[in-house]
Amino acid sequence: MNSKLLTSTLLLLICITEMMYAQSTKEIKGVVMDNDGNSIPYAHILISNTSKGTFSNLEGAFSINISEKYADQQLQISATGFEMVRVNISDLSTKKKNKVTLKSFVTELDEVVITPKDMREILKEALRKIPENYALNPAKVHGFYRNRTSLNESTANYIEAAMDIYLQGIQEEDKKNQLQLVKARSLTDSTAWESFQFDDDSMDMDMDMTGMAHEMLESDLVKDNGNLFGDDEEMTSRFVMFLNEKTMDYYTFEFVEMTTYQGRSAMVIDYKPRWKMDLGMFEGRIILDEDTKAFCHVDYNVPKPYLKYIIPLRGIGKGLLIGALKIFGGLSFNFHINHIRGSESYQFVDNKWYPKYKNGDFSFFLKVRYPREEIDIATDIGIKADFFITDVTTEDIQEIEEENRLKKEDSLVELSDAFDDPFWTTYPLIPASEEVLSDVQQLN
Repeated sequence: MNSKLLTSTLLLLICITEMMYAQSTKEIKGVVMDNDGNSIPYAHILISNTSKGTFSNLEGAFSINISEKYADQQLQISATGFEMVRVNISDLSTKKKNKVTLKSFVTELDEVVITPKDMREILKEALRKIPENYALNPAKVHGFYRNRTSLNESTANYIEAAMDIYLQGIQEEDKKNQLQLVKARSLTDSTAWESFQFDDDSMDMDMDMTGMAHEMLESDLVKDNGNLFGDDEEMTSRFVMFLNEKTMDYYTFEFVEMTTYQGRSAMVIDYKPRWKMDLGMFEGRIILDEDTKAFCHVDYNVPKPYLKYIIPLRGIGKGLLIGALKIFGGLSFNFHINHIRGSESYQFVDNKWYPKYKNGDFSFFLKVRYPREEIDIATDIGIKADFFITDVTTEDIQEIEEENRLKKEDSLVELSDAFDDPFWTTYPLIPASEEVLSDVQQLN
């Protein structure tokens, strides 16, 4: 075939394919707000009678591509503490941002009286019911991973990745979650890292954070009974949450109020370490489904006075210390952790609870002064990662072929495509915050 004819034919086929796709799907953009006009972050947007959906970002904005076969369905928009709203998809505009307003959920606290003793018994019941509340069998899900590394609050490295995931059940001891990369994109401000040079060797900050994507997915507060550090016995001995009956005694619990979660009635519970710091080193909030007694959301934070107990240094901190010991001549070195916090949320699909959203936020201060090499660094380094899980499928689950699995040692940076690749306009990604988008535009 003539090469020009072949090229023309291929272009025609691409155009026809894009036209067919455009006709069979429509992109809906919107913003979720409360009655006072405040944005609602991480609202759950779901196509009714399916497990297909997305989330709003920090400014309440969302984007979702809807197949023509769902045109007569509704979008269910829910957020913790608000009544669920259902909107006909046919009523939503494809030409402008749709505004969705959620009404705050209100309950009379006088009607609900729960004592601390009752609260502890309720939580113990929730622990016992984990095997019946959470999926024992695997599922196929879509994952959207985002990682932002900042220097003094400005974006220095930014990664997004779309993944297909074989998600293990909570009792699959012999299998791990399997990740297959669909697309990745990344941007790096190389000038931001210019000062991180030691004797012509760039300090290995491991900014690609591919391993963190795996670790975030593997770490499950419910499955691991609150063990955030897996097989690392030394760190586990220092950081154990309340999610087992033994360590529950290291915490106090306080019932706060009734609320809603994905349109379901739920209890809000605050927890914090007891006055004597044994193993309890976290504080935060639990949202417990009233009907199933399932943990549907847990957030955690290490109180500032306890950050100094995070010894020995691990990961980046350990690497920095070793590197510093190799340098002589007027070196001054300072390192401390600013904060450690995160959260995990679950979603209710086919009468079981599955992971929905994971967040990790870690920040530390680094100061290195080395006059001989003209090194003078004083900066706050922040690492914030989000993992969103959508489109849960529980039938005909197939493991991902070994050769297609994303390994921890793989580099998302090397595997990434152009940041403006057309793929990203069709994938149900969760929009980045305006602050990050501004930084990305400057880097791009």
